[in-house]
Amino acid sequence: MKTRTAMLATTAITGLLTFAGPALAQTTALSPAAQAQADRAAADPQASSVDDIVVVGSQIRGADVTAALPVTVLSEEQILATGAVNGDDLLRTIPQMGDVLFSAANNPQTSNAARGDVNSVNLRSLGVGNTLVLLNGRRIVQHPTSQGTSDTGTVPVLSYNSNAIPVSGLERLEVLLDGAAAIYGADAVAGVVNTVLRDDFDGLRMNAQYGGAEGTNLREFNLGVFAGKDFERGNISAFIDYTDRSALLAEDQNFTATDNLRFLFALEPAFEASLTPDGRNTRGAWGNFAVVGATTAIRRGTTSLTSNAGAFRIQPTALTGCLVPNANDANVCLGSGALNFNGVQRDLRFDTAPGTTILPDTQRLNLFVAGHYDLNDSVTAFGEVGYYQADTQRIQPPVINLNTLTIPASNYWNPFGPVTFADGRTNPNRISGLTNVPVTGLAITLNQYRFVDAGYQVVDVSNYQARALAGLRGEWRGFDWETALLYSEAEAIDESDAVNSNALQTSLALSTPDAYNPFSGGCINQTSFGDCTPSSQAAIDAITFRLRRESRTTLTQFDFRVSRSDLFSLPAGDVGVAFGFETRRETQRDNRDENLDGTIPFVDRVTGATQLSNVIAVSQNPDTRGDRTVSSAYVEFAVPVISPEMNIPLVRSLDFQIAGRAENYSDFGDVAKPKIAMAWDIFDGLRVRASYSEGFRAPNLEQVN
Repeated sequence: MKTRTAMLATTAITGLLTFAGPALAQTTALSPAAQAQADRAAADPQASSVDDIVVVGSQIRGADVTAALPVTVLSEEQILATGAVNGDDLLRTIPQMGDVLFSAANNPQTSNAARGDVNSVNLRSLGVGNTLVLLNGRRIVQHPTSQGTSDTGTVPVLSYNSNAIPVSGLERLEVLLDGAAAIYGADAVAGVVNTVLRDDFDGLRMNAQYGGAEGTNLREFNLGVFAGKDFERGNISAFIDYTDRSALLAEDQNFTATDNLRFLFALEPAFEASLTPDGRNTRGAWGNFAVVGATTAIRRGTTSLTSNAGAFRIQPTALTGCLVPNANDANVCLGSGALNFNGVQRDLRFDTAPGTTILPDTQRLNLFVAGHYDLNDSVTAFGEVGYYQADTQRIQPPVINLNTLTIPASNYWNPFGPVTFADGRTNPNRISGLTNVPVTGLAITLNQYRFVDAGYQVVDVSNYQARALAGLRGEWRGFDWETALLYSEAEAIDESDAVNSNALQTSLALSTPDAYNPFSGGCINQTSFGDCTPSSQAAIDAITFRLRRESRTTLTQFDFRVSRSDLFSLPAGDVGVAFGFETRRETQRDNRDENLDGTIPFVDRVTGATQLSNVIAVSQNPDTRGDRTVSSAYVEFAVPVISPEMNIPLVRSLDFQIAGRAENYSDFGDVAKPKIAMAWDIFDGLRVRASYSEGFRAPNLEQVN
C-alpha cells in the first residue's frame, strides 16, 4: 500500500520580497554575512561605510579570525529560502543538528516532561543542553521546564526553546561547530548558535501563508510583519511572527490512525504474519486483578475462579475461559488467571491512537523591537524588547494504571465482596456459591488496567518569554567597546487531566453504585478501545482532577567588552585582541502539583503502603528552587603568522586564535578554560583546521537543587 501526503498552500505576500535561492552555506568565513551587509550598503546611496561586525566564535570586532573557526553562516537570503516559519524550522536546516528529544514531537505522556510549544538544540549530537544559544550575541533565558531524555536517563535537562527565537527580520544565522568555553563560557560545550536580527531596516514588509495537509484536519496560518524606520541619528525596527495551527489528528492518516499497523504488510508475504507491527497496549479496559494475600485458588463449589496466586481477569463472554457472567452485563465475564493478550485475547489490547492528536493545536506569537540611537559621533545607545507567547492543546490516551493499588473488599462492584454491606443491604454483585471467601469479602489488587471511562487526557500548556536589553557602544582611541544590561524571563504552565490515587481508593471503597467500577470491561463490538459500560459520572468526577506544573526561569546579565582588530602589526598582518568581563544571575523555580511533590502522598488504606506520588502513572518529583551568580573574565587574540604576500611554499596563510576565560560560580567554585585554534591554508581552496579547547558543563539549577 502506498501512502501519499501532499501539501496544499495558498500564499499571499504584501510588499517587496525579493530573494535568491542558493544552497545552504557550508562552513565558511565571514564573507556571506559581510557581503550581504555590503550589498545593502551599496543599494543605499546615503550609505558611506559598512560597519564591522562580530561573527560567532570571536569577540574581536572586524577581525578576520573566522578562518580558524568552523563557522557556518546563513545569510538573510538563504534563511528566506529555507521557508522556516519558526525557530525550530530554521535550526533544523543546519546539517550538523542532531535529533532533538527535548521536543513536543516526542509526545511525552506526563507533566514530568517538557510539553507544549517547545523545541531545542542538539548541535553535533552531543546532547540537548550542551549548546549555547545566543540572540544578537547575548544569551537567551533557558526554557523553565526540565525533562529527562534518553541520553541522560532520569537526569533533568534544561535547555533553550528554539521556538521563542523570532524569524522575521533575521539578518543571519551563525553556527560555531566547536567548543567555545574560552569565548562564551564553560557551558558552550558542543558549540554556539547565534541569531542576528537586522537593526537598520527602513520600510514595511509583510508576508502571510496559509496551508494544510491534504486529507487531514491540519491547517496552518503564518503571518510575518517586518517594519522599520530610519531617523537622523538612528533606527527602530519591529518584527511580528504569528502562527495559528490546528491539530493533526491521529485518525487523519491511515498510518497513525491505529497502533495496529499489520494491515500495511497484508500484501507482503514475508511480513504479513508478523505481529511486530501491532503496537496496541496491554493495559486497557479489560483488567487483570489479583486477590490480596491469596495462597490458593478462590472457588465456586469445585470450580477455581482464580489461579493459586489469586489472579483473575475480566473478558468478553464470547472468548474461551469464561467462568462467571457479570451480574450487570451478560456479555462480560470473569475468567481465571491473567489475560496474556495473545491469540484470541489479542484484540483486547488497547489502541491508544483513536481520538488523540499527533501535533497539538498551537497558537504562537513572537514580538521583537530593536533600536539604536547615536548619542554623539563616538557613542551609540541600543536596546531590544522581545515577547513570546504560545498556547497548545494536545489530546492523549486515557490514564494508564502503573501503580500498585488495592480495591477494598467493600467495593460495590467487587465480585468477591461482602455478603452484606455495612448498612445491612445485600450485595448484588458478590458471586454466589463462593466456598472459601469470608462473608466480609476480600480485597483485590488492581493490576493491568486503563481508566478508559475517565476519558482522554487534555493537555494545555502555556509558554511565555520576555527579554529587555539596554546598552551603549562606541570607540575610544582605536578600541571598540560595548556594554549592556540584559533581563529575560520565561514561564511555563502545564495542566492535564489526571487520576488522584487517594480519591480513587476512596471511591473504590464505596458500597453504593457510585463506587468506581473497574470490573465492567470495555466494548464488545470494538474491544480495542472505548468503554461502553463506564462508571457513573459521579465516580469519574470524584477521581479525576487537573494536574498543574508551573515553572519559571530568569536571567540577569551585565557585560563590558573591548576589542581592537589592529592592536599591533606582525609581518603577516595585524594582531587583534578582545577582552572583557561578564556577570549574570540565573534563577529557576519548578513548582509541581501538591499531589506530585510529596505534599500529599498516597497511603493505601488496605496494605498501608505509601507512595510519594498521589497521581496514577506519574512519578513523584519534588519542587525545586535555585539561583546562581556567575562572574567571568576573558581575553582573546587573533594572530596572523603567515600571509599570502609572504609567498611561502605550501603555506599560503597561517592564522591562530588564542583565548582563555575564567569563571566563578557562586554555587560550586572556579573554573578556567583555554582554547587555541589554527587555520593553515596550503593553497587557495585547501585549508586545514585544528583546535584544542576545554569545556565544563556546570550542572543545571534543577540538578543541584
